[in-house]
Amino acid sequence: MKPSRAEVNRKTFAIPKLRFEDQTLTSFSGLIVFQKLFTVLGLNTRLRRCFSHQGVTPIFGHAKIILLLVVHFLIGFRQLRDVQYYSDDPIVQRVLGLNHLPDVATPPYQPSWPIGPSRRASDSGYEC
Repeated sequence: MKPSRAEVNRKTFAIPKLRFEDQTLTSFSGLIVFQKLFTVLGLNTRLRRCFSHQGVTPIFGHAKIILLLVVHFLIGFRQLRDVQYYSDDPIVQRVLGLNHLPDVATPPYQPSWPIGPSRRASDSGYEC
């Protein structure tokens, strides 16, 4: 069953405070620092602006997919199929602002996906 956009996206209100004591943290808890960096840089807004010229807004927006790829490389994975190893991690979901991570096949099969052998960002005439 295909999830709705409301089921997938979530709002991030506050960044958790880091305290150096015994806590129940996941392996990817270091992403909290990057969450703060993304907020300060306004990365989500900038990425959304890069894809604002496209009329299609899929369930997983292009900005979220690009942010997922950035986080994917930050935590040390190189192949898209490795998303399965952290798809249930609450810290990763929080940083991305998602309740569910997309399936591995989602990015290349979106109808308006701008990156691929036949479409380049420079061909569209829009710049970020």
